[in-house]
Amino acid sequence: MKVELIHTKDKESHRKLQERMQTLCARIGWFDNTKYDDDSGKGKAPLVSTVARTQEFGTMDKGGHIPPRPFMRPAKNKNQNKWKSTFSQSFKDEKDMEGALKKVAEQAVGDIRKSIMSVWNPPLSQATVLHRLRRYKNNKKADKLIQKIKTNSKIEATPDNQGILKPLVDTGLLISSLSYEVINPSEVSDEYLTE
Repeated sequence: MKVELIHTKDKESHRKLQERMQTLCARIGWFDNTKYDDDSGKGKAPLVSTVARTQEFGTMDKGGHIPPRPFMRPAKNKNQNKWKSTFSQSFKDEKDMEGALKKVAEQAVGDIRKSIMSVWNPPLSQATVLHRLRRYKNNKKADKLIQKIKTNSKIEATPDNQGILKPLVDTGLLISSLSYEVINPSEVSDEYLTE
């Protein structure tokens, strides 16, 4: 997000502001090495950041096809004007670049979390639903759903099973580990920079 501030009292203030804007940026995403539990038994627990990227853009590899379930780009498209406004107003009120960036980053994290919660399509594959259900041993509701899947019966989302059928929220780790950081842009590797 590029934000330009036009009004300053003098050229020196404007120059200092431009310099400061070059020294800070906010990033929203998954920055640590948080991993999902390894339920494959193969010692290949995926990083949450890798799963987020895979869900956002989808993948087609020898392991199978995962359709895109975008949540970050829709959140940005829907909210970028609000974020710009928040930044401008916060900076105008407080004259603190880092504080303004933190405020807009917190807002963006919340909006992306809402976007994750709104994703229902494309629906999960039967194989993914079965994989999730296998964690619920000796559970009558789970056993009924497994039987429906095995007989190719359609499963409707109900309050009892929507957590199993809802994409992106199975363990809650994708949402809970989403964060932000305010840093110097020179500290960011080009491979991680996006629009």
